[in-house]
Amino acid sequence: MRTVFSAVFLLCATSAFCQFAPSIPNEPAPIQIFGHPSHASRVEMAMPQIVLQDTSYCHAKGERPLSDLALTSRVEISLGEEARRLRKEKDALTAKKSDTVWVN
Repeated sequence: MRTVFSAVFLLCATSAFCQFAPSIPNEPAPIQIFGHPSHASRVEMAMPQIVLQDTSYCHAKGERPLSDLALTSRVEISLGEEARRLRKEKDALTAKKSDTVWVN
């Protein structure tokens, strides 16, 4: 049933395209790229503008204590250990089988 439906759909789609195809113009249309007239011209540099809302600027010298950086100690797991862990999980999932077998 599915193959018959697919064949009918393909036939209808092909006939619909054949009816539409002659309406597509055969004449080539050249690509027109419009450029900005002052794209590469030399002009004076503009005055600097401040775009930040808060214009107060604070600068200080000195060292920050290590506790301010909030560094966390991250333990890196090697690729081999991760592969072994994934293999054990996979083996545990595939090892679960039923003890009883039903025969009808």
